[in-house]
Order: sequence, then C-alpha cells, then structure tokens
Amino acid sequence: MKESITSWVAGSTALVRVFSIDIFIKDELWLSYLKKSLNLSIAILCLGGQYAAAVLRFRVLKGLNYLHGRHVVHRDLKPENILLSANDVIKICDFGLSRLKWQTDRPLDMSTNVGTLWYQAPEMLMENSNYDAMIDIWSVGIIFTELVNTLPLVTQNSNAHQLSHLVKILKWRTEDLVDVNNYLRESGYNQNVGNQLKSSSKSYAVTNTVAELRKVFPQFTLSMLDLVASCLQLNPANRKNAEQLLHMKFFTEGRFSFHIDKLLEIRIKNDKM
Repeated sequence: MKESITSWVAGSTALVRVFSIDIFIKDELWLSYLKKSLNLSIAILCLGGQYAAAVLRFRVLKGLNYLHGRHVVHRDLKPENILLSANDVIKICDFGLSRLKWQTDRPLDMSTNVGTLWYQAPEMLMENSNYDAMIDIWSVGIIFTELVNTLPLVTQNSNAHQLSHLVKILKWRTEDLVDVNNYLRESGYNQNVGNQLKSSSKSYAVTNTVAELRKVFPQFTLSMLDLVASCLQLNPANRKNAEQLLHMKFFTEGRFSFHIDKLLEIRIKNDKM
C-alpha cells in the first residue's frame, strides 16, 4: 500500500508531495512540510471574503478529482487533513485511511469505522460498507459550509443523532428516507423521518436541498447553494463527482477557473523557490 501512495500524489500539486519511502530500514514516509492546516486557517479565510473561500473550494476539488480519477477514496476528508503552504496553496494530506477502489461490477465492502463523524456521509453513518468515492464528495460539501460559520453543518456525538439532525436541517423527502428510518429505528432512535415522501429524482432532490440550505445560509449565492446541494445528497447517486462540480456555474462564471489557475501557477512556483 505504501508503494501505491507515491503514485497517488506524484502528479498533482493539490496533494502533499511524497519525497521518499523507506520500508526496509525504518518504515518511514518522507513528506513535504506544511505548517498550516485548514482547521487553523478557516477563520482567517472567512475574513478574507468569498473569493478566498472560492479559491479553497476549487483547489480541494482539483485534488479530489485527481485522486478519484486514480480510483482512490480518501475516506477522511476534514479541515485538519487539508494543509496550506507558505503561499497558501491548498494541499490534501493524510492518506492513512485511503483505499484503492477499482470500478468493477461488484461493490467493494469497506470498513465503516473510519473517518470523522461530523464529515461522514449518510451511507457511512448507517454503516453501509458498500460505499464509493461519493463519501468524499459529501465531506467536501460539509467543509464548504464550514467556511461560512467555522463549524460543520451538524456536530452530534453518535451516528444516529448526526443522521437525524441532518434530516431535520436538509429535510430530505425522497424514497431514500426509508433506509434512514429503518436505521434510526434499529438504533433505538424514536423519530419517524419518512413522512411526505416524494419522487427520488435527482432534479427534485437537489432543488429541495437548495431551498433548505438557503434558510441556513441566506448569504450564499444561488450558484454556491447549487454547488453545496450537489454534494449533500442523501442518495450518493444524486451527488455530482469532483469533475462535474468543477464545471458548475460557481466556478465557470466570470472565467474564475482560468484566473485562479494562473494565480496558483505563481503561488506554486514561489513555493518551490
């Protein structure tokens, strides 16, 4: 597995660089040193305004798109695992829980006892081991909201409580809630969240989530709400992948991606000096 890490991160400046792996003598991994984590910089980024936060979102998705394109599921995306260089270039780190997940006809069972509760996707909260890279997309959506209020969307201390509060805030009303109801009931959590079920079509689900997110984040633009809603879908099949998210209006209006790519080229070059 350690040999694989080198190939995962070698080709992207959005991932922490691996310099060498010593598995014969000390079993050590030598990485780039970055002194700041996103966890320590969120308040500063919030004060830096929407543009600074947009740059961060773009950069994280770039790194995630690279990983997922190589069948790597990170499984523990959170602010502590997103580092900033001296020139504030965003890099994803900590692949200790990552797994290679090849595209096959059969789902690959993976442990659900990984990751950090507040950033876990609903399928992980419900202990469904047949998950895929869409769990990372969910985590990204939570991180994106954290850039606004400096806290994750929900901060409960158990799977059932976390899931229940997500339902209360996002008010999912699709057929997928049947599974949520069953899990909460089996967990001894007395709450019926399966009322007024609607069609589970992707367009309905995203539109409904946008409407609920607007109540929590009235300062978000419509394109920002659409971006986050496309991450925070109960059904992973309704979430957009990283490449699709990068092509959403939030990043394409005003030639944002073109300008930020140019800015990052300069920052990355300065990091190497």
